[in-house]
Amino acid sequence: MARPERIKTVLGQRLRLIRQRNGNLDRDVFAKNLGINAKTLANYERGDSAPDAPTLAQYQKLYGININWLLSGAGDMTLNGADTMIDNERLTMAISAVEEGLQRVKKTLEPAVKAELIAIAYKILGSNGKCDATDADNIIRLMIAK
Repeated sequence: MARPERIKTVLGQRLRLIRQRNGNLDRDVFAKNLGINAKTLANYERGDSAPDAPTLAQYQKLYGININWLLSGAGDMTLNGADTMIDNERLTMAISAVEEGLQRVKKTLEPAVKAELIAIAYKILGSNGKCDATDADNIIRLMIAK
């Protein structure tokens, strides 16, 4: 008998919850629907890695997932209107900015912390690049996270 799988991050928990709420499909089938392999999906769900922008877009397209909820926990799990649609170009820019910033300072972050940082960057990019005090505090907190 296989031992229970340990999910390390909140993002991994949310990804697993999506699969459960969508018929608890076999990981192979669910991964194929997303256009990834089952091992990659397992890594996402365990919290060993985080999905890239195209995979996040597939979660939204196929399952109506609110990407803001997925990355930050804010809002509803599923989309409830056009105003919550993800902007793929903005998400790609946010991911690139975070990845490049982390490379510049030679820092790695846990997938859930990185996802939170990407969500903040996504929000900032959507507000004409304006960063309020709360965003700045969260960015600093996440960047110094161990």
